[in-house]
Amino acid sequence: MRKKNLAIIILSIGLTCSGVFNIVTLSKFIIVDKGVLAPNRQEVIVAASHTIEDLDPAYSYNIADSAVIDNVCETLYAINWSDPSFPIVPLLATVMPTISSDGLEYTIPLRMGVRFHDGTVFNAQTAKWTLDRYSFFINWSGNNYLPAPFNISLPSSILPTKSRILYKTATGLPLINRTEVLAPYMLKIVLNEKKGSFMALLCFSGLSMLSPDHAPANRYYYNYEKLVGTGPFELAYVLADVEQKIIRFDNYWRGPARLDSVVWSVFDDYSTRNQALLSGDVNVLLSPERPFFTHIENDPRLKLVYAGNTMNVDWITFNVDHIDTTMRKAISYAYNYTYIINVVYLSNAVRWPTYIPKGIQYANYSLNAPTFNRTYARSILLTDPIWGPICTARGLNSASTDADWINVAIDDPIFRFNYSWNFGNLKRQALGDRLEFDLEYIGVDLTTFGIAWGDLLNAILHDRNRIDSYEFGWAPDYLDPENYINPLWSNQSDINGGNYNVNYNTDTSETQRLMDAALTETDSQARKLMYWEIQRRMVEEEYPGMPILAQVNYDAWVSNFQGFISNPGGRVSWYGCYFTIN
Repeated sequence: MRKKNLAIIILSIGLTCSGVFNIVTLSKFIIVDKGVLAPNRQEVIVAASHTIEDLDPAYSYNIADSAVIDNVCETLYAINWSDPSFPIVPLLATVMPTISSDGLEYTIPLRMGVRFHDGTVFNAQTAKWTLDRYSFFINWSGNNYLPAPFNISLPSSILPTKSRILYKTATGLPLINRTEVLAPYMLKIVLNEKKGSFMALLCFSGLSMLSPDHAPANRYYYNYEKLVGTGPFELAYVLADVEQKIIRFDNYWRGPARLDSVVWSVFDDYSTRNQALLSGDVNVLLSPERPFFTHIENDPRLKLVYAGNTMNVDWITFNVDHIDTTMRKAISYAYNYTYIINVVYLSNAVRWPTYIPKGIQYANYSLNAPTFNRTYARSILLTDPIWGPICTARGLNSASTDADWINVAIDDPIFRFNYSWNFGNLKRQALGDRLEFDLEYIGVDLTTFGIAWGDLLNAILHDRNRIDSYEFGWAPDYLDPENYINPLWSNQSDINGGNYNVNYNTDTSETQRLMDAALTETDSQARKLMYWEIQRRMVEEEYPGMPILAQVNYDAWVSNFQGFISNPGGRVSWYGCYFTIN
């Protein structure tokens, strides 16, 4: 565990023009005692499970990054997480847009009197610059359709944005055709095709407004540079694998926050992270582990809050080029989901039987989803024209015992494949260990191995041949069903690590067609039928992965901390939070 009540003073730093410390090199630092945690200066310490990967909104695509970005930067529109219906509301826009009759043009009035942290005025020109910059990183057709300085090809040393699937059409065109400045505070966005979810997409942190005076135009922001937005907090520093800090922006357009600063302290395992709240190292702990609940509830300094099921989900992706449909189906019925929920997650989760979670429209929980049934899993293999003879050659039949199947798995398995998990995520490791155990009962040998998170992402993006299966988790970028379907399973997506639909074969072509059609459908009932059929095909026929669980939302914090709002999206605004000081 990290030493309690410590502050880090960086010896080699740069001082920006705004007076905020910006780490340039992390080679040398001193640790000094800073006294009582969260004194009158209103600093909240938040327990983090892992460090940030990248803070450029145009490239970042994970929860740890967005936790910082969402409080440093702002979008034109936002989801009101404090309202149970989660409406979209104007943020840097003043009202909802005027949409043309063909659904292609969005005219947006912008808020006056907003400044970036560096003093730059926010207006239609800076909004256009941000949107053009994001389009540059999508990297379509050499970017020659964009205005300078974005009308050049993306350098080979820079990867296209990981989130570009969200802003591409079904045919691979960029969703945004162009942006126009109609007046100093009037912006028009013109699309290449209509999109039913575009208002939700405008809430995505990837379109956070950035100051043109600080954000690099033709490359991504680096974590040792100053991320400059319009939000209630400024970035102070990032100390990789240790902590990151934001401080109050006193000239924020809604008025300054009551907190002076927010610090995310990184703890490398679940037990240490939970213990940090009990020992007073941190003030806020999102998603505490169930074994600590009693200790938290019995501590008068602390508060434990149940906020319902989340939209955060976990599943295992299969590489469909390596594992055929029959084997994927058998594996799906061989897995003990109840064990994972009750033992690994200690009942702090619920079974997730489809590919869209509750809370997102069109989720269909009535499908015939796989359940733990070893007898049925074996029958799937024994009756298959390909796997049946393989089982027979190893002496397996419907009368074979558990020991018979396990011995085959050990001595001469009917199939071998691997499962990858990222170092430090003990639950993903445990999911793989249980899968290895369960698959021996159907004669299959599984090799599990851990790799660094960055290496796993690189394999998903660029080297899928090395992975047969892996566990993945997802939280909503925006509240629309396509966010759980297209980025993960479409043949247009860079993060479709299982190659589902990539070959557009006869088995999955209809699913891909529906995915493409649902992108442009604006009729609610028609979209519902499309997403219901997509889920049915994936859950009951094609088995590209194994949806496992949706997490249950508990949060904990010190009892004198006020204004914190738990929500199923896991998105936290620290703007309204503060300590009551006795």
